[in-house]
Amino acid sequence: MAGRGLVLCTVVLLCTIAACSAPDTTSEPTPSSLPTSSGSGSATAEGPPSAGGSVRPVASFPAQIFAPSSPFHRKLPDDSPRAWNSNELVASLVRQSESYFGTPERPNLTVNHTNYAATMYVADNTDPIASFSTVNCQGKPPGWDDNLLSSELSGVRVPPEAVPDGSSDGPMVVYNSDTRQVTETWVTTKTGPSSYTVCWGGSIDDAAASAGLFDQGYGVSASGLAQAGYTIRLQELLDGEIRHMIGIGLPEVAKDLVSWPATRTDGRNDQPALAMGQILRLPADLDLDQMPLSPLARLVAEAAQTYGIVVVDTSGALSLYSQHEDSVPQAELYRKLMRGRSAPNEMAGDPARGEVAFPLGQLEALPVSYHAPSDATIGNR
Repeated sequence: MAGRGLVLCTVVLLCTIAACSAPDTTSEPTPSSLPTSSGSGSATAEGPPSAGGSVRPVASFPAQIFAPSSPFHRKLPDDSPRAWNSNELVASLVRQSESYFGTPERPNLTVNHTNYAATMYVADNTDPIASFSTVNCQGKPPGWDDNLLSSELSGVRVPPEAVPDGSSDGPMVVYNSDTRQVTETWVTTKTGPSSYTVCWGGSIDDAAASAGLFDQGYGVSASGLAQAGYTIRLQELLDGEIRHMIGIGLPEVAKDLVSWPATRTDGRNDQPALAMGQILRLPADLDLDQMPLSPLARLVAEAAQTYGIVVVDTSGALSLYSQHEDSVPQAELYRKLMRGRSAPNEMAGDPARGEVAFPLGQLEALPVSYHAPSDATIGNR
């Protein structure tokens, strides 16, 4: 969102220093202890016991809530064209993976599931209507929040257990399975059982009929893309398939250039740099079976080949976005999925197992605004 790039870059940078450069200190589970999922045997999550001693089920956040035609759900054609400067853009991406908390020998690419990742909850019409008030964290003029409170965040039902990410960004996403409304908030603080303060946010009233793109400046990401469209769910990792495009944050994003499906940008780098909303993908004919990737990197690679990776934010390091572990009752499953290792180390592969890093250098950049409809709204061009 406009005006928040410096704040985001600073806070994600702090997160990256703390989370991405720390060595692994936990023991690794044996392969037999990893969670598996197949059909009806998929792992499920249950909430904490209620006061009466029973367990409240926690619904998994659906993998696909937007219209089938949404760019998040559209499979890329095998013959998708490359941008004319794809090689240059991908070389810049690789350089960033080495320069921002990585090295040429160990490029840095993480999957954010702790700080600066959105908590994600499913509500229904039995949940209470939340009370939202605002904090003017960006020094906007009077009246800046009138429509935010009266329209975007009015009548939103939120589960009582919902809490935002504890970082200064405080993102939170709530999807109402009865009304199909999806709401996301930024710099969120829980102040009571059903009350919150926010600095910004937005709602999409009928997600099933929407492409998942915010306009008029609403929403949390700097791209205007709904977080529910591009965020990896824990359940997807347990099921062994990510069925949508994945969002990535980059330290260097092109200024004055927006690529559909993004509707805006906070990019501030001279070109060549990837545009906000530009899509990357692994070539359709790349044989992933010939690459000994970690389980996490393999799932990401399959999604990158089928749906692509889209630039959604400016960040302090190369960061893919996943559901915050605070919004899943079995957060330890993340650690089991990652074999007791940090996300950057899993994406880099385990040399002791003969694994290689996620193939960043083999990504291809698609043309700016690839497959944009003729009536697409694209800002900051």
